[in-house]
Amino acid sequence: MAEKSPTSVWLEASSNPVQPGLGFSLSAHVNRVGHHHVHGDVTFLCDGKQIGATVHRTDSTGVAALGVPGGFIPAGVHKFTAKFGGDGYNAESESEVLTVTVLGAEGEEASEPVVANEPEEPEYPPADVAADPHVTPLPEVVDSAE
Repeated sequence: MAEKSPTSVWLEASSNPVQPGLGFSLSAHVNRVGHHHVHGDVTFLCDGKQIGATVHRTDSTGVAALGVPGGFIPAGVHKFTAKFGGDGYNAESESEVLTVTVLGAEGEEASEPVVANEPEEPEYPPADVAADPHVTPLPEVVDSAE
């Protein structure tokens, strides 16, 4: 069997931010490199979990869409992706993350996005160094240009 042609997926939302209680749609555009039209299935994910039906077929232009009803996705910041499962001629691929904000009841975000392993401001001098009588911390550098 011949090698499958590479594909790419571009994901867009009909609105962002999403107003409280309103629905929105996600459209996955599957782009092909080869000569064959894309006729595969697309799976949509929100925060890593599948949403909607098991699969959505691409149309004749390579687009698959999912309607998300109002209230289905809770208020907050969410990361969406779309995965194209490939077909007989085209390879599978996945979109980059699309961040969508669903607003809370008063038009404000209900929660801030969670940033994993966000570095904290280091303490100077570190507590273990400051407590060691044999270590002298360096003086704070002052910019002489001010």
